[in-house]
Amino acid sequence: MIVWLNGPFASAGRPGPATLAPPEHGELRPLLTEVGKSALCIPDEYVTTVVDVAPWAAAKWRAILAHRSEVARGRTLPGLLARLPEATRHKIIQTEYFTRLRPGPVPRDPHQITT
Repeated sequence: MIVWLNGPFASAGRPGPATLAPPEHGELRPLLTEVGKSALCIPDEYVTTVVDVAPWAAAKWRAILAHRSEVARGRTLPGLLARLPEATRHKIIQTEYFTRLRPGPVPRDPHQITT
């Protein structure tokens, strides 16, 4: 049993997810279908934030490859990505999409991401 303690943020309620990262990309759907998996996605109009992570794509790919048993299985997402040509794989992993699930304070434009 989880007990929520009283404190300065008790009025905020129970913690919960504020964003959803849908694992969907146009290039990915045919691959998932090919191995009998369905694509988990939301309509594009619900995406509230698009993040260009191209500068970190190589590091992201190395992190995915570190899960060797998942890559070797072939039907998992890392395995599917490993079968792709490098240019297609890069196109998929260089952008991340998020959807705000609940309203909250936004100090500036929620669509502008800076690093």
